[in-house]
Amino acid sequence: MSSFGHGLREELRGTGVSVTLLHPGTTATEFHHHAGMDATRFGDNRWKNDPVLVARHGVEAMLNGVSSVDQWG
Repeated sequence: MSSFGHGLREELRGTGVSVTLLHPGTTATEFHHHAGMDATRFGDNRWKNDPVLVARHGVEAMLNGVSSVDQWG
C-alpha cells in the first residue's frame, strides 16, 4: 500500500490534491473487542498507540504537506 500511496502522491503533484500516508502501527481501538479477540495479546489496548495522538499526527502532517508519517511521540 505504501508504494500505491507514494505513486498516487506523485501522480497528483501540481493538482492541488495532497496525499499523506499514515502508518500508525497497532492503534488502540475496539476492533479486536468486536472481533471477539479480547483474550489475545491484541485484545489488550494498554500497549497500543493512542488513536487521538495518531489522528493528531496524521492531520498535522497532512496540513504541512508531509508525504509519510510513521513516528509518534
